[in-house]
Amino acid sequence: MNELPIFISYRKDDARSIAFWLKDSLDARIISYSDGTLTTSKPISAFLDAYTLPTDNWTHQLEKELARALVYIVICSPGAKTQFNEDWLYFEMHWWIKNRVSVSPILITPCGQDWIPAPIKEKWPSAQTIDIPSPGEVDYVKNKSNLTLSERASLILEGVSLKVRQQLGCDILTKETPDQTHEVNVNGLYTWKKNKYFQYINCNENYARAAGFDSPHAMIMKTDDDMPWRSLADYFRAGDQKVMDAESPERTHVHEKEIMVDRVADILVTENQILTNTGHCIGVQGYFVDITGKKLVANETSNATIADLNLGEQFGSVSLSPVEGDILKGILRKIPSGKIASDLSLTRAEVDAHIVAIMSKLQCKTLGDVISTAIGAGLPLRLFGIE
Repeated sequence: MNELPIFISYRKDDARSIAFWLKDSLDARIISYSDGTLTTSKPISAFLDAYTLPTDNWTHQLEKELARALVYIVICSPGAKTQFNEDWLYFEMHWWIKNRVSVSPILITPCGQDWIPAPIKEKWPSAQTIDIPSPGEVDYVKNKSNLTLSERASLILEGVSLKVRQQLGCDILTKETPDQTHEVNVNGLYTWKKNKYFQYINCNENYARAAGFDSPHAMIMKTDDDMPWRSLADYFRAGDQKVMDAESPERTHVHEKEIMVDRVADILVTENQILTNTGHCIGVQGYFVDITGKKLVANETSNATIADLNLGEQFGSVSLSPVEGDILKGILRKIPSGKIASDLSLTRAEVDAHIVAIMSKLQCKTLGDVISTAIGAGLPLRLFGIE
């Protein structure tokens, strides 16, 4: 996706001038976002339903543009409160409510009037609203507000930018030890990230193939409703929501079933929150391990206190100290290093030093390798057991 598509919806008889001004104000404006390591800048591409005569082909085009849009903007002019037969505003609105249930629109409210359509108010009572001049004022600079036209355009752009970053899950994330979020591709390991709207924003190649996609890029902005496991989509969303709401801020090696494109697998799932540098949750991240046909054993250590953990002959019979075991548990949960330090009452420097020791003992070069190596050696089951 080389641009950031948005969809502008309006009632043609009383909001046309606002709609065209809004499109002109947003088209080609640049939005920058970051995943904590890479900053990306892309232009906005604003689609405006400027047609008046309904046709079958136009309906198909509307659905196509709605489906690709990251942001939905509704101009809540006076006529927008009333639904008519063959009404495109309500067609687009109901499509969005049905198909993008977790993505609230941005509502443009001329002069702050309460002309919000009832279906939107009912579905999203706290949807973002931005006030602009009334439809009858062609010269927007001479409006009754204290804000200039340029200031209003900037305010709308800011709202769109925020919505885009929320959808992509690409607010500025906490920067952690290098390779903390490295997505590895080893047999039996499947990693993913979703934004707060349950849309995939990242995964490894194993996960994409399990879902029937050619590449991780093809998964972007899809939801579990688009996956082979769509029959479990509501179940997975409920679990994701609990993690994001901190009702269950993390799930650690939970035994579940996964319906892949070619089979049904037994898996162990680990999932926790994606946090910004201010501690705001903007999504969930996790991984699962394919344990189909494997015998599960109880954990050998207490979750409260970890004794020295011998890594076995394959690692030279070295052991992890209790604190290294606790830090490894944090790494396996994909908990940021800063939070690991806080949870264990250590300094960040001490945690980083222990991570270097853990990587050395497991003969790894990155934290991604630590996760895959630890899983391959059966360490998660020894540390966590099975929920």
